[in-house]
Amino acid sequence: MMERYPIVNSGEIKGYIRTFPDFLELIIGPVGRLLSLSPRGAHKLKASPAEIRAWYEPSFNIPGYTCPSVEDYLDLLYRSLKGKLEGKVLVDMSGGKDSTASAILLSKLAEKLPISLVGVHIHMPYLEPEANIDSAEKIAEKLGIRLIVTEPPRSKMRYYLERLGLPSRGRRWCTYLKTRALREVKKRVKAKYEAKGDRIAEAGKRLRKLHFMLKNRLFTQGTVINVVYPLSLLDIVRLVRSEKLIHELYVAGMPRVSCTYCPYKSLYELYAEPTRGLDTAYIEHVLNRQYHKYYSPIARWEEFQKYHLWRFDPSASKLLHAILSASASQPLKVKFQEIAETMKSIWTEKLPKNYFMCNINCIEKLVEEKIKTWEYVKVKKDN
Repeated sequence: MMERYPIVNSGEIKGYIRTFPDFLELIIGPVGRLLSLSPRGAHKLKASPAEIRAWYEPSFNIPGYTCPSVEDYLDLLYRSLKGKLEGKVLVDMSGGKDSTASAILLSKLAEKLPISLVGVHIHMPYLEPEANIDSAEKIAEKLGIRLIVTEPPRSKMRYYLERLGLPSRGRRWCTYLKTRALREVKKRVKAKYEAKGDRIAEAGKRLRKLHFMLKNRLFTQGTVINVVYPLSLLDIVRLVRSEKLIHELYVAGMPRVSCTYCPYKSLYELYAEPTRGLDTAYIEHVLNRQYHKYYSPIARWEEFQKYHLWRFDPSASKLLHAILSASASQPLKVKFQEIAETMKSIWTEKLPKNYFMCNINCIEKLVEEKIKTWEYVKVKKDN
């Protein structure tokens, strides 16, 4: 589930946009529309609310900024962490906006607190281009952070690819390999803390997971430090833009930086992001094996490729394929380029100034109300 991205024009928020997973939610002013994605763009959705209920998760948005300025937020962090944080901190540097924002804040805190930073970038062979390494290296150099680049053993990557196929939702074997590689680096450098870049507004699971930290005004929990979790998307963008550390994919209209073949990407992302630098012939070989092993009864090979059905288990793929293929014959409402323009507006347009300040007390109230709402909806579904 992707959070809503503000659509910015001349310093004003005109609406919001998000995908979940192959549906496009577009809100312009008071009008909201739910559309279906295809390789051409977004179409009129041919499905009932009941048919998409399994895919839909209400979004949680922090309206505006959490703090008036970056300096104010750094003061809050310093007061909260003074006397509590010291030693070596391992910083994940994927190149994405949240990990970059975390690295920026920690590099500034390192000027006042007794901490030293070690950046780590875990490259996933076959699934992401080496250009992501270049991005991590530029960020580390700009912030003066020592960077370690590593990757899971390629033999293990091939083993999982040949045996299970590309990672899918509910079977993300890539996460295990990535986490293991990260733990090995942490042990090798003897880091006391590991910095996370998860934010409370990103998705329902993270909201519930981070609620405890928010409620207790914590920025550390055990050996984990998280300095970005209460920030809004506008806060993150303002911070990354201020340091001129914007990943090129954001400027191209991509909503996130991740592996090219990430199962949590929408059709829009999979078609909009280039596959340069990847062994696409090998990936097609893997997909062909995966298709014949699990998916041949539910769709033709061409449809399996067209809608990237490998992202879901076969039963979910069958349902989603029926909706997407039926909707693809409906009128095209939003072209791919138009989606890209709205997605990238927060990176290219003038950002709103002094736009509704929602401090941490305000965020806590919003989170608690959202959790109550979700629990109520869940009870109704179960009944």
